Amino acid sequence: MRSFDMRKAHITILILLSGMFAAGLMVPSSTAEIYKYVDKAGGVHQPNIPDVNYGLEMKESWVRFQPGADFMVPSSTAEIYKYVDKDGVVHLTNVPDGKYNLVLKESWLRFQPEAEFERYDTAIWKAAEKYRVDYALVKAVIKAESNFNPQAVSRAGAKGLMQLMPGTANALGVDNSFHPEDNIQGGVRHLRYLLDRFKGDMHLALAAYNSGEKVVFRYKGIPPYKETRTYIRRVLRYFHNYSSELSNPDFL
Repeated sequence: MRSFDMRKAHITILILLSGMFAAGLMVPSSTAEIYKYVDKAGGVHQPNIPDVNYGLEMKESWVRFQPGADFMVPSSTAEIYKYVDKDGVVHLTNVPDGKYNLVLKESWLRFQPEAEFERYDTAIWKAAEKYRVDYALVKAVIKAESNFNPQAVSRAGAKGLMQLMPGTANALGVDNSFHPEDNIQGGVRHLRYLLDRFKGDMHLALAAYNSGEKVVFRYKGIPPYKETRTYIRRVLRYFHNYSSELSNPDFL
């Protein structure tokens, strides 16, 4: 019985995150009561079926948000690791052993309603036409960079929809990186510059957008950074998805 209870504890966070993607204004949490226990090794445990070691951490079963507004959900730790056992049971922990893979390295998760993804389409079209950059590529970069959050700020200090660094924004004449249209204009102009700089090579242009053009030149190609290589794959996946939407006769 204890083994079964612990399995329920391991999937608590997974259920919570899965529920966030449900439609509607109310998002269910995994249970009505969440308990927390920190063991002697510093591991954080948050099951829905506690024993005497656990203290009540939360007693809410719903999170409410307004349409058109994003919201943030705290994760239990800065790093979350995942492991699926032979029975298909998903285990999540912040104190992993060799079986676990890192799946989250942020203290907060941000969610946005799908409607937000089309709010800036007009501004994207205008900038894409002005600087002769594929609309689907611009939208893919915005999706990967900020998930369409105009107030996004990275740990490195990049801001806005296309995550412009202060120096880049200044060079592009963008006074307020949190202004959606100005940010898009600056970001697309920068993307056009990188595409020209690397002779239309989209992979190299995206690598430079993520890690800087000097880094790409230093390595004479895509740098061996896992973050940059993952970023390129992510943008290209979004790019193909948005391109497919445009080719769909029902898109308009």
